[in-house]
Amino acid sequence: MISATFLIIGSSSLILFATIGFFILHDNITWLDQWWMDVMETIQFSPLQWLMRLFTIFGDILFLSFIVFGTMIYFVKFNKKRNAIILGTIYTGYIIVNQLFKRIIERERPPVERIVEVTGSSFPSGHTMGAVAIYGILLLFVFYSKKQMPYKKQLTMTLAALPFAVAFSRTYLGAHFATDVLAAAFLSITVICYTLALPIFKNKNQSSPKS
Repeated sequence: MISATFLIIGSSSLILFATIGFFILHDNITWLDQWWMDVMETIQFSPLQWLMRLFTIFGDILFLSFIVFGTMIYFVKFNKKRNAIILGTIYTGYIIVNQLFKRIIERERPPVERIVEVTGSSFPSGHTMGAVAIYGILLLFVFYSKKQMPYKKQLTMTLAALPFAVAFSRTYLGAHFATDVLAAAFLSITVICYTLALPIFKNKNQSSPKS
């Protein structure tokens, strides 16, 4: 039953991703992108720019790699190899899928003055994909854990907030269109759900991911 739920959510997210992709292929800058760029332009000031530079680090692939490998070592040490493999699979999956679609849809970066240096295709956002994929699966591990965890509520809220912070920072800094980060979020949800729906990760004693 849980696997079916993951498949439904994952497929729905994939359809939403494909819908966004369809629109930007026919109109590179959508009304949503233009509106959001106008909004971002009105709230540009130095203290917020510094904060956005900080937030965007949480979606950087090197930063996420440290988190992933450190967490995998923790899982293996405490006999949670299943969680380690799931995390590693999602980490690898999001990178491959992101690079694949960047090459398929070679979208130019937003025509704005960027606060950070960026290269390559704009669609979908790699930082946002990474943040949603990694913090998303860690959020599920924490949320469904039955263990007594210190500051569990605070950790859950932090993991839930980080993807939003990273996504916002990427548009604020001029690195991505709004549709880049939306599509990236939907695609990462698909990667998470399809991974958890794989038969090899089904646990007879667990109906949902736990740590």
